[in-house]
Amino acid sequence: MSDISTTISELLSQYEILVHTHSIVASESTVRSDLLEKYRKFQENKQSDWFDHNFEAIKNTIVGLCRENDKQALKILESLVEILNNYTILRDLNSKKKAILPEKKENVDYIDNVIMGHMIECIKIYKEEMLKGNLKKLIISDSVHKVCYDRIYLDQLIEMAGKLLGEISSFQLNSILDIALPSIDKIGKSKEDSKNYIPLLKIAKYLDFSFEDNERMNGTIKYLHAIRQKLNDTKKGKKEFISIFSEILCHIMERSLSGWNMQDNELDNLTTPDVFKKRKENVLNYLQNTETATRFWSLFTELYETFLKMAGKKEAPIEIVHCMGTMLCRAKEDLYHQYVPDLFKYYASGVKDKKDRFIFFNSIKEFLTYLPSDYLTKDVENFQTFVKSIIDQVFNRKVIYGMYKPIVESFLIEYARKQMHISWPKTIEEILKPENYKNYSDEQREVALSAVAKVSKLYPDEIGKLNYILGPLCTSILLEERYKTDLNTVRNVLKCFPRVKNVSEERMKDVRSAIGQYLLHSDKLVARSASDSLILSVELDPGKTFLEVIEHYVNVLVKVDEVSPEVGYKLLRDLFIVTETFILKTLENAITIDSTHYNSLRKKVEGMLLMYIIHTSSLVRNQAIKVLKQFSRKELRSLVKDNETTYLLDGFLKIPEQVLTSTEYIPWLPCVEELCRNHSDEAINKAWEELAKRWNSRLSEADEQKVRLIGNYLKFMCLSLRPTLGGKSEVFINDLIQLLKSNLNIKQHEKLKGVVMDALELTHPSSLYVILTQIRATDIPRIFIKKENKIESSDAQYEQLVIDLLKRIITKSINYVTGISPSEFLFVKQGILCRDFYDELISNWTTKERIDVKDIAGSYVTLETWKDTVVIISTYLKHLNIISKQTALEKGIEVPESAVLYSNMFKKNTLINSLMLIFKYLHYQHPLSSFCQEAVDGMKFVCSFGMVEEERFINEILHFFENVIVNKRDVDIVPGMAQFLLNNPQTIRTFITNTYAESFYRVLKEEDDLTDEDDDKLKVKKSPLFGSGNKKEIEDLEKQKSEKEYEKQKFKSTIPYICKSYFSAIVSVMEDYLDHWITDQHTTLGSLFYLAMVHSCTRNNLPLRDKAHELTSILIKSESSNHHINFSNTYHCTSVGDESVYKRTIEKFSEYVSKVAPEITSDLFGEADRTVDLLDGVNRENTLRILMPWSYNYGMLVKSCLDTANTTDTAYRMKDFASQRLLKVVYSVTEKLHGIEMESTENGRYTGSLLKHYTEQIWLNLIKSSVECKWVIPEVVKFIIENYDFAFNQLNVNQPVNAVHSFLRALFAYICRDERSLPFILETIMSFMRDYKTKLPDTKKDYAKFINERSIVDPIDAEFTTIELSCLQLLVDISYEHDIAFIPHLPKLFLNCVVLFNSCQNSKNFSEPKLILENLLQSLAIRHRDHNTTTVQYVDKAFEFMVKYFRTNPQVKLSREREFLIQWVEYISKKHCPNLSELISEMALSWGMKAKDNKISLESYYIFEALNKDFSIDVIEKLVMAFFDAVRVRDDSKILIIMDILFNIPSEKLCPPRVSKLLFQVTFWLMFSWNKSHFKRALKYMLRLQSLSKDYDNIDESVLNSSMFNVWKGYTGGESIPVSVARVIFKGLTDDDTFSQTFELYNNLILRFEPFIPKGDNMLIATSLIIQAVLYSIGDFSKKSLQNKLFEQNADKLGGFKTCFDTFEQAFAKIKSKLVTNEENVSELTEFNNALTSMAESFANEYKTVFANKDGNYVMWLLAMLLKNGNMKWSLGVITLLKKLLPVIFTPGEWSLQEIIQLSSIIRECIPDSKTISHSKNPLFSSSAKDINEFLAYHAHEKQDKYTRKEANMVFEFLSSIKGFTTSVRAKKPADADLFIGTTKEEKEIARTEMLCRMWYQVFNLQIDSATNEEEAKLLNELLAFQSPSSITESSTIANYTKVVAERRLKQSSLDSVQSGLVTPTKLGKGNINISTPQLEPQLDMRELDEEFIEQEQVVHIPPPPEDDSDDEKL
Repeated sequence: MSDISTTISELLSQYEILVHTHSIVASESTVRSDLLEKYRKFQENKQSDWFDHNFEAIKNTIVGLCRENDKQALKILESLVEILNNYTILRDLNSKKKAILPEKKENVDYIDNVIMGHMIECIKIYKEEMLKGNLKKLIISDSVHKVCYDRIYLDQLIEMAGKLLGEISSFQLNSILDIALPSIDKIGKSKEDSKNYIPLLKIAKYLDFSFEDNERMNGTIKYLHAIRQKLNDTKKGKKEFISIFSEILCHIMERSLSGWNMQDNELDNLTTPDVFKKRKENVLNYLQNTETATRFWSLFTELYETFLKMAGKKEAPIEIVHCMGTMLCRAKEDLYHQYVPDLFKYYASGVKDKKDRFIFFNSIKEFLTYLPSDYLTKDVENFQTFVKSIIDQVFNRKVIYGMYKPIVESFLIEYARKQMHISWPKTIEEILKPENYKNYSDEQREVALSAVAKVSKLYPDEIGKLNYILGPLCTSILLEERYKTDLNTVRNVLKCFPRVKNVSEERMKDVRSAIGQYLLHSDKLVARSASDSLILSVELDPGKTFLEVIEHYVNVLVKVDEVSPEVGYKLLRDLFIVTETFILKTLENAITIDSTHYNSLRKKVEGMLLMYIIHTSSLVRNQAIKVLKQFSRKELRSLVKDNETTYLLDGFLKIPEQVLTSTEYIPWLPCVEELCRNHSDEAINKAWEELAKRWNSRLSEADEQKVRLIGNYLKFMCLSLRPTLGGKSEVFINDLIQLLKSNLNIKQHEKLKGVVMDALELTHPSSLYVILTQIRATDIPRIFIKKENKIESSDAQYEQLVIDLLKRIITKSINYVTGISPSEFLFVKQGILCRDFYDELISNWTTKERIDVKDIAGSYVTLETWKDTVVIISTYLKHLNIISKQTALEKGIEVPESAVLYSNMFKKNTLINSLMLIFKYLHYQHPLSSFCQEAVDGMKFVCSFGMVEEERFINEILHFFENVIVNKRDVDIVPGMAQFLLNNPQTIRTFITNTYAESFYRVLKEEDDLTDEDDDKLKVKKSPLFGSGNKKEIEDLEKQKSEKEYEKQKFKSTIPYICKSYFSAIVSVMEDYLDHWITDQHTTLGSLFYLAMVHSCTRNNLPLRDKAHELTSILIKSESSNHHINFSNTYHCTSVGDESVYKRTIEKFSEYVSKVAPEITSDLFGEADRTVDLLDGVNRENTLRILMPWSYNYGMLVKSCLDTANTTDTAYRMKDFASQRLLKVVYSVTEKLHGIEMESTENGRYTGSLLKHYTEQIWLNLIKSSVECKWVIPEVVKFIIENYDFAFNQLNVNQPVNAVHSFLRALFAYICRDERSLPFILETIMSFMRDYKTKLPDTKKDYAKFINERSIVDPIDAEFTTIELSCLQLLVDISYEHDIAFIPHLPKLFLNCVVLFNSCQNSKNFSEPKLILENLLQSLAIRHRDHNTTTVQYVDKAFEFMVKYFRTNPQVKLSREREFLIQWVEYISKKHCPNLSELISEMALSWGMKAKDNKISLESYYIFEALNKDFSIDVIEKLVMAFFDAVRVRDDSKILIIMDILFNIPSEKLCPPRVSKLLFQVTFWLMFSWNKSHFKRALKYMLRLQSLSKDYDNIDESVLNSSMFNVWKGYTGGESIPVSVARVIFKGLTDDDTFSQTFELYNNLILRFEPFIPKGDNMLIATSLIIQAVLYSIGDFSKKSLQNKLFEQNADKLGGFKTCFDTFEQAFAKIKSKLVTNEENVSELTEFNNALTSMAESFANEYKTVFANKDGNYVMWLLAMLLKNGNMKWSLGVITLLKKLLPVIFTPGEWSLQEIIQLSSIIRECIPDSKTISHSKNPLFSSSAKDINEFLAYHAHEKQDKYTRKEANMVFEFLSSIKGFTTSVRAKKPADADLFIGTTKEEKEIARTEMLCRMWYQVFNLQIDSATNEEEAKLLNELLAFQSPSSITESSTIANYTKVVAERRLKQSSLDSVQSGLVTPTKLGKGNINISTPQLEPQLDMRELDEEFIEQEQVVHIPPPPEDDSDDEKL
C-alpha cells in the first residue's frame, strides 16, 4: 500500500508541475518558491508533443487509480483540490505583477476548468465501478465542494463547477440542496440577493435529479416543490428568472422521467438504452404507491399549468413552450391527451416566427424523440395535421437551413420512426419527385436524401417495402444530368443505394454503371460513397452484381494515367473487399457465375493488377498482390468449370513474402522481371497494350514521382517486348530512342532519360536488333571543322547515351539469352546483326584517326564516353577470345587464326596490328587509361591471344600495368598480368625480381644520381657568377624538377602494391602450370620455395604474405616435390591471427623441409644469394628466419673445429680458428641481412630492421651447442655490453635507436635463455651497476672525518652513466622471462632503478627502470605467485597497482610513493624473498649516508623511511648522524625525511632513557630551525615524547623531565637555561599556525623544568606571563586555563599576577558592555587606556617583586621582537607593558649601548611626527613610545655617569621617526611561505651553527674548545665552513649564535669597545650626531645597522666548553 501511495504522490507532483508549466510563466513570485524552479525547467517543453503526451498520460493514470478504492479516490481528489488552490494563488499574485501569460486559451481560467474536468473524470470512473457493485458510496470532502462554490460566481467557471457539483450530487445531493434550495427563496427579493443567489440557482441544471435512490428521489421532489412555490409566490421579476426555472425543470424532467412511458423496443432506438431502461424501472417503482403517484402527478400538473398560464400571457414563450414539450412527452397518457392540443398550437405558432423557427423546431424534434408511439396511435389524425403544418413551414423553398440542417435531418429520421408506413413516405415523395423540382431547394432534397439513407441503414427491411416509391425517385436523381453537379445531392443519393433500389433490374444495372463512373470522381466523399455502394451491392446480391462490379473497378483501374497512388490503393482495397465479400457469400450459399465471362474478366484483372504490381508505391503494390491472391483462391476457382486457363501465381509470378511485410521503398520487383523475361501470357499482353496507350500521357508535365512510375512501366514493356508484336515494338522503341535526344521540351527530361536507359537495358535478347536498328536509323547531324580537322556532333549527349546503352547491351542484356552462351549468341546465332554493329563501331574507334560525318551513332567519342567504349571493347574481346579458343580446339588451329574468322576488324588488319591499335587506344589515347578498371580488363584480353615476341611491346605492357598501380591502387590488374606471364614465360625472372621492393628503389636511386648533374647546372644558372641567365629556362627547369619529384614520390608510395601484383601474377600462373614450368626449366622448386618463404614473413604487406601462403600450398601439392613435402597438418596457409603463430609455422615448415628435401638446399641458397641485395630490412630478417633451420650445420662445424683444434681453452681463446671465423661470419651475415648499416630515407628515420627471435637463436645455439663452448659466455657478454655502450657513446642520445643496439639487445636476451649460463651472465652484468661498497666508519669521529672529506658532487654526476644505462636496457628484455634469477640481485637492482631514476628524472626521462620493476612485479608477484594463498582479487589488485604506478603517470617519483615501495616489496617478498624489505632498507640507509649527491641520498632516505622496520639504537644513532650531515649541507628536505623516519619509531622503542634523551636532543635542535615545517615537526614530536610516561608504565615522568632539561645544560652561551630555551622557541609565537602549541609548550616546560630551576630565576614563567599580559591587552582570554594551572602551582609567588589579570578582565568586560554600536572599538576608548595602563603598572610591580631585574635585556629583547614579528594587534599592549617594565628591567651600565640603540631605533618609529602617520589611533601608543625614548635618553645621558656624551648622542639620534612603525619596525613576511617572519640568511646560519655545535658535543661527544682538543675543534670549524656546490656563489658569512649571545652580555664603557666588536659611531651615520638638533633626519635605519654588524661576523667563535652532563649519561 505504501508503494501505491508513493506512486500517487509522485504522479500528483508531476501533474502539478505540468499544470503550472502549461499555463503561466511564474516570474518573480514569492509563493511556493520550491515549485517555481520546477515550473521554469518545464517551460521549454510546454509546446512539444512530449508535454501533451505526458500530461495526458499522467492524467489518465491518476484517473485510473480512482477505481481502486474510496480512500485512494478521496486522496486524489483532495490533492487535485490542493493543486488547484496553489495554482489560483500563484495566478492571482502573478496577475497583480503583470507576469501571467495564458497558454493556448483566451481566458486565464483555462487550467481551473481543466483540473475540475479531471476531477469529474475521477468521480465518473469511481461511479461506474460503484454501479457494478465493486465499490461503496463515496463521501466527498468539503474541500471539493468549496472548490465548486468558490468558482460558480465566475461566468467562465460556473459551467465546469456546476458539472463537478452534478457528479458530486450522485453521492451527496442533500448537502448540495441544503445550500442551493435557500437561494430559490432569496431570488427576486432584491437585486443584491438576485445577483448573489442566481449562480446557486444555475447549478441546479447540472445536479443528478433522479429516482435511483431515496436521497435523490426526495431531493428531486423537494426541488420541484421549491420551484412550484417560487413560481406561485413570485410576483416581481418572474420574467427575469423564468428562463432559468424552465431550464432547471427541463433538466429535472430529462434526468428523472425520460423514457419511463416508452416501450422497450422504442428505448432501443435511443443512444443509451440500458440507462433509459434502468431509469424506467426506477420511475415505475416510485409510482407503484398510489399516494406517492398522486402527489407527484399533482405537483407535475401544477407546474405544467403554471407554465401553461405563462405561455398564454406571452411572458417567455420560447423557454416555456420548450419546457412544456419536455414535460408533456414524459407525462402520463391522460395528461398528454389533455394538454397536447395547446402544446401543438404553441409549437405551430412558434415555427411560423422566422427568428425562433429552428429553436422551436429543435424542441419539436426532441418532443418527437421521447414521445411514446402508443400516445400517437390514439390521436393519429391530430398528430399528422400538426406534423404537416410544421413540414409546410420548414420545407418551404424560401427557408434556408444553414447550421440547422442536422436538426431538420434528425426530425425526418424521428418522424420515420413514428410514421414509417403512414405519412413519412408521402412526405419524402413530395420532396423528391421530379415534378416538384422547383418547389423545393437542393438543400432540402439533400436533407431528405440523407434522411432516407440513414433510415435505410437503420431499418433496411422496412425501407425495402418502400422501394416502389423511393427506388424510382433515387434512380431518377442519380441518372439525371442536372443533379450531377450538385455534389451534396450526389453523395447522399449514392448512400441510398443499394438498400434503396429500383424494382427493375435493368435500371439497377444502369444505376451500378453510373455508380462505377463515380469511382474516380475528384471529390473523395463522392468516390467513397460510390465504392461503398458497389461493395454493399455485392454483399446484398452477390450472384447478380459480382462480375459487373468487378468490371466497373477494372475499367477504372486500367486508367493508370488518371489514377493517383492514393486513389489506386483505395480502389484496390475496395476491390479486395468485394472479392472477400463475394467469397464469404459463396461459403454461406451456393452461387453460380458465367465461367467464360469470369475467365475473360480475370485475365483482364490480372493484366490490370500487373500494372499496379510494378507501381512505385509499396502500399499500392502490396494491395495489388493481395487482390491477385484473392483471384487465385480455391473458392473462386471452384466456381469455374474450365481449368485450362492459367493463373499468374501458379509458378509464373513468385512474389517473396518479405515484399508484403516490408515497409521500405522497393523500386522494382525482380519477380516481375523474371515473369516477363521467361514467360508469355495473355495478361502480360493486355497490360502491355494498355500501357502502350497511356505511358506517355501528359509526359511533359510529369513530376519526379511520375517519372519513377513511368520507368517501371517502361521496364515492364521492354521486358515483355517480343518480335510477335511487330510494328508496335518498333514504334515503341523509336519513341524511347527519341526521348534520348536533347532538344525535347519535357520538365523532367534528364530523369526521364535515365529511366529510358534502365528500361532499354532490360529488353529481351530476341528484340535487341530492334534497338540497334532504330539507333542506326536515327540520324545525328555532325559538323566537320576543317581548321581543326575534327568532327563535332550536334547532340553529343545523345551519342553518349547511345554508347552507354550499347555498353549495357553487350555487358548485361545478351547475358539473359537462354539455351546458348552469350558468346555464341553474339558471334554465331541470333546476334550476328549485333556483332556487325559492334565490329563496325570498334573499328571506327580504334583504326580511324577521325570518324566520318555519316558514321553510325556512338562513333563519336568524348572524354566522358571513353570509359564506356573501353568496356565495350573489353567485353567484345572477351567473347571473341572465348569463341576463338572453342573453335581452335575443335578445328586444331591456333587461337589467332580462329579469331580472324569471327572479326571483320581482325580480318581486315592482322591480329598483332589490331591488338597494338587496341592497346594504343586503351593506353595512349586517353588520360584516364591508368585510372580505370575497364582499361586493365581490356588489356587482359589483349594479352590473351598468344605470346608477344617484341620486347618493346612487352616493356610497354609492363609499364602500363605499373602505371595503373601508381595512379589507381584499387584497380585489379593481377588477372591481366597473370595472363601476360602465362603467354610470355620468358619474363619470369623479371616478375620475380619485381616482387622485391628494393629493385624499384635501386632504379629510383640511379635516376637520382643521373639528375644530380642537372641540379648542379641549375645551381650554376642561379649563381651570381654565372651572369644573367635565361630566367624562363631556370623556371622551367625548377618546374620540371618539382614535377619529377612528385612523380617519384607517388611511384615510391605504390611500390608495395606493385610487388604484390607481380607476385600475385606468379602465384596465379603457378597454381595451374607449376609442374609444366619446372619441366620446361622456366624456374626451380628451390627458387620458388625460397621466394614463398621470404614473402610469407613480410610484415608490412599482408596481401603479399597471403599470396606467399598460396604459393607454398601450391608447392606442397605439386608433382615436382615428389610428395616429400607433406606438411599440411601444421602449415595452414593463412596470415590471420597471432603473428607469432604463423611465423612459428613457417619456421617449423622450413626446418621440416631442410630435413626431408636437402636436395633443394643449393637452389634455395642460390636464390637467396641472388636476391639478398634486393631485400629490405624486414625481408632480411625473414631470410634469417628461413635460413635458421639450416644453421644447425654451423653448430656442427663449430664442434668439428673444436675437435680438430685439439688445444686447451686458454690457448684457444684468442686463436683465429674456423669457429672464430664462423662467429665473425655469422655476425657479418646477420649484420648484412638485418641492415645494421644505417639506411637513411627521405623522412630522416633509420630503416635498419630490428633483430628478432630467429637471429639471436643462432647465437644461442652457439652457446649451448657444446660443453666445450662454455668459455665463450663471459667474452660474449662483455662483447655485447662494450659494443652496446660504445654505440651509445657514439650517438650521445638517451635512447639508442640504431640497428646495432637493437641487434645486440636482442642477442643478449637470447643468450640469457640458456639456464645453465644465466647466473654467470647476470653476475657479469650486475658488476657494471652502481653500488656504494665503502664501509661506514665505526666511530663518530671517523664518520665526521668521512663526511668532511667526502665531496658533494653536482647533480649531473649522480645520473646514470652510459654503462649503467646500457646494462639496464639490456636487463629490461630479460627481467620478465628470467625473473627467478634476479632474486639474489633484487636489493641492488631495486635501488639502482628507483633512486637513480628519481635522481635523473628532472633532466632526462628514462623508461628502463620502471620497465624492469614492472616486469619483475608482473612475473614474480603474479606469474609466479603462490596459488595456494592468493585469489583472483590478488591478481586484479596487482594489475591495478601496476597500471597506477608504471603506466598512468610515467613521471611520478617512485621513491616518494610510500604505498608503491611497500606494495612492490610486499608483492615480491610474499613468496620469493621474505627479507627483501630488510635488505633494501639496509642498503638504502647505507646509500643515504654514503652517497655524494644529495638527490641520491634523499631518495635513499625516502626508500628507507617506507621499508625500514629496524629501530635499534644503532640505527637511530646512524639516523642522528645522518641528521647532522643534513644540517651540515643545509638540505631541508633531507632533514624532514629523517625526522619522519624518527617519528615512525614505535613508542615502545622510545622508552629507554638513552633513546628518549637522544630524541629530545634532536627535537630541541630542530626548534633552532627557522623553517616552519621543521618547527612543527619538533612540536609534534615533543608532544609524543612527553606523553610516553602516560602510555607506558616502565618510564618515569621525572626521567623524561630530566632528559629534556639536560639537553640544554652546558651550552647556552652564557645565558641561563630558561632564557636560552625561551629565545629558541620564541619564533613559534610569531606564527598563527604554531602559536597555540608553542605557548602550550612554554607552560609545559615550566612545569617540567620546575625541579631544576629556582622560581625566581625561571624566565620561562616570566615569558609566559608577559605573553599572557599581551593577549589580555587585546581581550584574548583563550589561554586563561593554562595560566590558572600556573597560578595554582605557584599561588604564593604569582598571586599578584592573578589579581592583576582578573582586575583587567573585569574592567574589559565592563567597558565592552557599555559599547553602543558594533562599529565602536574597545581599544580606542579612554576607559580602556586607563584599564590597560593600570594593568601594566600592576604587572610591573609584581614583576619587580618576583623577578626583579634578572635577565632584563632578554625581557627587552622579547618585547622588541613581539613588536617586530608578533601579531599587529599586540602592538599597543606590548609598548604599554614595555613602558612600565623598562624601569624595572633596565640596569644602567649593564645594558650594552647597542641594545639601547636597537630598542631606541624601534621605539622612535612608534612616535608620529608631522611627516608620518601613527600606526594606532590610540594616543596611548604614541605617548608610551615617547616615554620609553625619554627614559632611554635620560639614562643614556652623561650625567648618569654610565655612558659618555658621544654614546648618549647615538641614542638621541633616534628620537624622531623615519619611516613609521609598519614600514621600519614590522618585519616583512619572507618570500618562502614555509619560513617564519623575521627569517634572514644570518639567522638561518646562526641556527645551523648552534645545531651543529650542540650535536658535536652532545651526540658525537667531541670537543669544541681548541684548548681542550685542537684536532676536534678544527674538524668542527671545517664542518661549519662547508658550502654546497649550489651555494658557492652566495655569501660565505657564518654567523655564530653563541657569539651574538655573548656579545649581548659585554659591558661597553668606551667607544673603543664598540669599535672592537660591534658597531662604530661612524658606521651608524654620516657625521656626528648632536642631541641638540633632533630635527635633523637620521641617515641610517635598523636594517643598515644589522648589515653593518653582520659584515664583521666572518669568523666562527668557539664558545667555552660546556658543562659536564655525565649525570645524564648515567640515566
